[in-house]
This record gives sequence, C-alpha cells and structure tokens, in this order.
Amino acid sequence: MSDFAKNIGWGLQVNLNLEMSSPIKKVTSPTHTIKYDPGFDSKKAKVEIVLEDPTRPLSSNFVVSVLVESPSQPVCRIEEGTAMLAFYPEFKTNDDFEDPITEMIFIIDRSGSMSGKPIASAKAALQIFLRSLPLG
Repeated sequence: MSDFAKNIGWGLQVNLNLEMSSPIKKVTSPTHTIKYDPGFDSKKAKVEIVLEDPTRPLSSNFVVSVLVESPSQPVCRIEEGTAMLAFYPEFKTNDDFEDPITEMIFIIDRSGSMSGKPIASAKAALQIFLRSLPLG
C-alpha cells in the first residue's frame, strides 16, 4: 500500500479464498498481478490481487482464472439457506471445431417464496453471469 493510502487511512486490497471441488492445478490473472498461496489442501487456495496503486480508481475488472484437475466434477454447495448445484454434461465434440457451440439453460424459481430480495438477488446473479460470458 502506498504511503499516501497509509496516511489517509484507506486503500483497496482484494483477497480471495478459493475452495474447489477438485484439486487446483493453476491460478492466473490476465489483468492483474496476483500472489498465489496453494496452502496444504489441494482443493483450497488463497489469492491476493496486487494493485499497482491501491489509492487510484480501478481501470479494469479483476479477472482470475482457476484451472482444476477435474473441471467436470459435479458439486453442490449449501450456505445460509442457499443451494448451488453445478454439473457439467460431457459432450463428444468433433476435433475440427475449435469453439463448439454451447447451449445454456437457466432455471429460476419464481414461486411466492422468491418474492422481494431473493428474486432480486437471483436476477442480479444471472445478470453478472451473462455479462461475464465472452463475446461471440
């Protein structure tokens, strides 16, 4: 952190705690310098995004890529009354195609229990995901 940030008492520091369903092979960032600590558990890691000057406004998004040993391994997480299920069907692809066409289906519960904040949170999460998809 710069002397200026220390003197005024604020700045930005970003730390990630990763927990994956299979062992982590590699963590990289094409946008920022990172410090990567693999730790003792191969499925967990700590990542610190290093900012050139934490007192300056951000000029780009943080992008962190995580390569895991078995990316197709299904996983279910339950936290604070929320469940996430991720599964990856295996498709046979033709080696002639570099980028196979992918179809995605999103299922969102619209029942009465989702009214208010829960449906707003689901909508925001879906919008973040859609904005993170690559163009093309």
